[in-house]
Amino acid sequence: MTSQPREATSEKKHVCARIELRFVFRVWRVFVV
Repeated sequence: MTSQPREATSEKKHVCARIELRFVFRVWRVFVV
């Protein structure tokens, strides 16, 4: 039961980091171009 919430938080954080990374890559690409 203690592992469930921990896993859910990790997954949510991973998704958030993925979106942030995608946004940063997009902005970086615009700046480079």
